[in-house]
Amino acid sequence: AATGFSSACVSSSHAVGFACDEIVLNRQKRMFVAGAEDGNVESILPFAGMRAVSQQANPELASRPFDLGRDGFVGTGGGAVLDLCTGSGCLAILAALAFPDARVDAVDLSPDALAVALENVADYGLADRIELIRSDLFSRLEKRKYDIIVPNPPSVDADSVARLPDEDRHEPAMALGSGTDGLDATRAILRDAPGHLNPGGLLAVEIGHNRESLETAFPGLEFTWPELEAGEDTVFLVRREDITNTI
Repeated sequence: AATGFSSACVSSSHAVGFACDEIVLNRQKRMFVAGAEDGNVESILPFAGMRAVSQQANPELASRPFDLGRDGFVGTGGGAVLDLCTGSGCLAILAALAFPDARVDAVDLSPDALAVALENVADYGLADRIELIRSDLFSRLEKRKYDIIVPNPPSVDADSVARLPDEDRHEPAMALGSGTDGLDATRAILRDAPGHLNPGGLLAVEIGHNRESLETAFPGLEFTWPELEAGEDTVFLVRREDITNTI
């Protein structure tokens, strides 16, 4: 088929997302979407064609965008999520709650941080869902692959570290500074993440307020910046294929 149709009579976002999927997965050359004037394409497009991190373990019962055409339906395990630089484990816990069928790994270099994460994971009754791993970023993850990686790396630049107020200096040093421009850890993540992402996988990184520095450091890489309560410059999204085609 060359042209498809999607109706937004129920949900504009779902209709636009479905249309993006059909094109990214090479089912259609073009799509017409009716009545989706309020759909936010910029927020939806990074997820188009992703392997499904579905809450439904049976692909026959899953919604159309989460079907067998997505490079193999992720159902029996429900997909895989990595919380990198997990700290207290909050993102890993949120991921496990959001995707009940997913495998979730939580990684940190600090044994103290992992001890806190262990308590929090236990408090939520998720010890059988979340694996805590001590690792310097990806170094001990070997060949593990994920559909979504959500790092919250250290991202404070050297000048800001030098001017931190006394109360902030109680934080572990490794959780704050990351080189002259605050991007040393982010550079390493962008370099190594494609090797740990499944096809169509998504990297979502919190980088503080380093948007300008990041875009200067990677001028050829197109980042998506979702609008959050903290602003539009604190978290970026990028797909595996965009990284491999650029870096």
